[in-house]
Parts: sequence; structure tokens; C-alpha cells
Amino acid sequence: MRKSDDPLHMIRSAALIVIGLSVAGCGMSRESYEVGQAQMRSSPAFRQGAMETCINDADRAPAEERRRFAARHRIPTRDVSRTACRRIVNAIAQNRLTYEKYREVFSSGDGSKLLRAAEAAG
Repeated sequence: MRKSDDPLHMIRSAALIVIGLSVAGCGMSRESYEVGQAQMRSSPAFRQGAMETCINDADRAPAEERRRFAARHRIPTRDVSRTACRRIVNAIAQNRLTYEKYREVFSSGDGSKLLRAAEAAG
């Protein structure tokens, strides 16, 4: 069995990226980020966990930023976090959000940076 097929390895990898997201990306190595990217491509459960953590971060964006994002995308304000995080998670999985940009966004703990990164990930 390949290491990437081992369920325990997959759970550990998911935990790494979710913990990395939740603790602001500060301690996540490039290798862990790349493992997380691969897991996002192959595991719906992993991707969902990353989405949930991202949504918790995006919910901290200032109300004005959330209103602007909603207006630009013509979505209800209540959908801002989910929409932004779908863009972020897809960008990570599709290698459109670099490790460096990821660290910048999540090390700030600033939800508005997350929304701006989601805009750029388009």
C-alpha cells in the first residue's frame, strides 16, 4: 500500500492542513502544504474540513469587506464566507494559490486578506 493510500496517513495529512489553516499558517512547512494540496485533490472529506476551517477565518472579516465582496459577486452577504472559501480551497487544490501567498493570507489572521485572496483566485 502506498503511503498516500493509507487512511491513517490521510487523516494525519488532513489534520496538518486544517490545523495549519486554523493556526494562521505560521508553522506549516512547504512540504505539509503540498501534501495538503494533494489531499484536497483526492479526498472530499479533507477538502470539506479545510472549507470549514476557512469559513471560520472568513467569518472574522469586517462587515464592510463582506458587504463589498457580496456586492461585487452579486451574492447575499450570508454566502460570502462559503463563496470566498470555495475559491481559496479550489485555488490551493489547483495550485493557483502559492505557498507564499497562503502563508501571507493565513498568517495575518485578517479575514479581509482572505477575501482579497479569494478575489484574486477568482
